[in-house]
Amino acid sequence: MSTDKTSQTAQFDVRILQISDFHLFSKPSAELLGVNTFNALQDVVRYIEAHEDTFDLILASGDISQDGSVLSYEHAQQLLAPLKRPVIYLPGNHDHLPTMQQVLSAQMAPIYSVSDWLIVCLDTHVAGTNEGYLEDAQLQLLKKAATKGQNVLAAMHHNPVPMGSTWLDPMMVSNATQLLSICERHPSIRGLIWGHVHQEMDSVWALGRERRQL
Repeated sequence: MSTDKTSQTAQFDVRILQISDFHLFSKPSAELLGVNTFNALQDVVRYIEAHEDTFDLILASGDISQDGSVLSYEHAQQLLAPLKRPVIYLPGNHDHLPTMQQVLSAQMAPIYSVSDWLIVCLDTHVAGTNEGYLEDAQLQLLKKAATKGQNVLAAMHHNPVPMGSTWLDPMMVSNATQLLSICERHPSIRGLIWGHVHQEMDSVWALGRERRQL
């Protein structure tokens, strides 16, 4: 991605490859719950190189770092570099936002415009807690984008809907009803994507009148 933080436009269809929750450390040998996260991401990149070649950009949807170190964010850049695609980074609950911005600010623009889509990168990170929250400025960012006459994809780290998990659901976006209400009022918002979950989930979440009647 260009270092210009303004929205950018390219006239072509786009395919997004999402990778999430790297949990990298300053030391490549460090492990989280018995997993070497540096090696794990390296293996993911090798798999992508072998099996995926038609994507246009990468969305790294939070928890890039586990220890919040400069080196951990530099490792992320190093490991994703072989894919030779622009990368959009979102902050997660384990990220240290000042350090993340120090290293990755050029790849953390709030809006990325491509073809007739706006990718709105929402910050659900709250320092000192694992819970997600959308400040009013983030909600206003999404509202404004939804009036631009383009399709909108909202991206964030925390899940805005329950996963049915006693571990995860207390850490979801705590004011997600405000987010979903905006989605109800603006049909240009075509989708929401997030990371954080560490598990598969398949469900249908109704919006509009159908949701209010549940």
